[in-house]
Amino acid sequence: VDSTSVWRQKDRPLGQWDGILKHPVFRNLGAEVGMVADPKLVNYKNAHYTVKFLSELPPPPYPFEVNKSKADRGEKIYKKACQSCHSVTKFIPLKRIKTDPYRALSLTPSGLKMVAKNLKIACEVGKKYNCNLPANEIVLDRTKNPGYIAMPHDGLWARAPYLHNGSVPTLYHLLVPSERPSSYRRGNINYDTKNVGFEWRKGGKATYKTEYKGFSNRGHEDKKIFFGGIDFKKEKEKREDLLEYLKTL
Repeated sequence: VDSTSVWRQKDRPLGQWDGILKHPVFRNLGAEVGMVADPKLVNYKNAHYTVKFLSELPPPPYPFEVNKSKADRGEKIYKKACQSCHSVTKFIPLKRIKTDPYRALSLTPSGLKMVAKNLKIACEVGKKYNCNLPANEIVLDRTKNPGYIAMPHDGLWARAPYLHNGSVPTLYHLLVPSERPSSYRRGNINYDTKNVGFEWRKGGKATYKTEYKGFSNRGHEDKKIFFGGIDFKKEKEKREDLLEYLKTL
């Protein structure tokens, strides 16, 4: 999976790509357990204070020029094409979004119990938080209805590459699914201001290949569901206006 953004956590009532963690402390402890393996060795103080730090941390502003006229027109398109899902953190079932399923299917019921148990142990290290929550409050069970969360779009320009697995290099490719590359270069810090994403055609340190399991760039494609009925491949002006507005979020 690709890393999620950490700013403005107060606007994200669900953590992890599959939205299984509700409480910010457990989100941070989950990240620590993943790094140190033993839940008794987490730095609880760090997890606790990071909740406060990230709660209202602003996203990074777009560092390049923005065409205001285009962006103003793009705001209207955004409200039609994107806002219904991305105004708040919203859970989207796999059967609707149809992106690569492997992350959403990775935790079995027994795996969820193990995660909840380890997070509870990690929580008890700090002795400052109510750790006596039932397992289904610590970790939500999505196994019967797997999917991913759609988050608010603040700082979207800096989140490239896109989709939960980082399979789509730019926002242009997200809006024009038929032109998503089957492979691209990752790790280039130069920015593609036209397509809105990091330079993907050359440079970088690794090649991303969508042919592997878990790496598919399909999904988020139905224009009636995700794009307000707009064909962004054909309607170039609307596409460019929307891309310009997305830079400002």
